[in-house]
Amino acid sequence: MHSTQDVWMVTGMPSAGKTTISAALAASFDYGVHIPGDAVDDLIVSGQVEPDGEPTDQAERQIGLTQRNMCILARSFGDAGFVPVIDWVVRDRPDLEVFLDGLQGRQVHLVVLEPGPDIRASRKPDTTECFSYLATAMERELREAWRPRRLRQQRRGRQAGPDDSFAKA
Repeated sequence: MHSTQDVWMVTGMPSAGKTTISAALAASFDYGVHIPGDAVDDLIVSGQVEPDGEPTDQAERQIGLTQRNMCILARSFGDAGFVPVIDWVVRDRPDLEVFLDGLQGRQVHLVVLEPGPDIRASRKPDTTECFSYLATAMERELREAWRPRRLRQQRRGRQAGPDDSFAKA
């Protein structure tokens, strides 16, 4: 088995279907691994603060820690020949930058799921309203950052290629 440089990131609002799609995508590869951010976050068994919880500085610190650990896992599995599929709510451009920095040198494929509020509400009614503020920010900031991958172009000084696109499912 040889290492792979591909990393898939599946993101979207809570209840968009990230875990279902990520697990199915990972299973479609000969050697695939699903890295669910919620499971990585749940490794904190004492002192865990929910991502939108208080105190906010502790919540942000734990979000950053989870994001960095997902990158470490993705690189490790990729080095071992597995195609990693990360499943996490990438809220905005700074979140995306954490992943692009942590996965530097890898080919990152971003999939943004947005099934609409009605479908999300049918899946988990209690999350639709409390996370509605994320929808506009996620689409605006992730689309801007990804088309054409301005973050990477600035870092590497290269031109956009055919795989430099924003995927919205």
